Amino acid sequence: GWQQRALSAFKVLLDVTPQLDAALAADSTLTDAQLGIGVVEYFKAAANRYTLGLSLLGSKKKAFRLVTPVADQDGVLQPAAQLLLAYMLKEDGDAAGAVRYCQRLLDRYPDNRTALRLMRDAQYRGGMLSAALATGRRVEEEVLRATPGNRYALSENWIVCGKAFAQLGEKDSARVRFDRVIAWEPYAGEVPWLPNYVREAKQWRKKLGK
Repeated sequence: GWQQRALSAFKVLLDVTPQLDAALAADSTLTDAQLGIGVVEYFKAAANRYTLGLSLLGSKKKAFRLVTPVADQDGVLQPAAQLLLAYMLKEDGDAAGAVRYCQRLLDRYPDNRTALRLMRDAQYRGGMLSAALATGRRVEEEVLRATPGNRYALSENWIVCGKAFAQLGEKDSARVRFDRVIAWEPYAGEVPWLPNYVREAKQWRKKLGK
């Protein structure tokens, strides 16, 4: 899925479903099977977002029903379920719910970059722009601490924060971040997703003017 090989990803997803169903039928306490089926149901229901129009039959309602108990109960899979549930809530427009689950993760793993990024994105989508910027600062600090030369992570964060600054009317701060991304265009062939970020930065930079 991360490589944008959508059809291959969904083939794997569909192939594993009968095994998960059989496992859960044999033992209803298997949270790994429960979580796995929840993942399958959610991404089947949202398939057209990832497969350019391909529609698969899935149930978001069933996905939330399966994933939520795993996220809410102590267990080895709780963090994974909380991360998935936060993502599902963000994608379905419940920014506040997504932030809640991200915060629960961060209470346990304070510097977890995946949870920080997801919370930042949920805050941005939910119009919590100042909060998104504060979280974005934490993301940048963590990137610079752990992988200071990570152009992918830094440019991704600058894009979101730049858009938040622009929407708050702080154009100079927005321009600085978009210009940083654009300056890395020579590395576009080496860094995952950087061509997309450069293109988006240029679009926003044009909107902002000089």
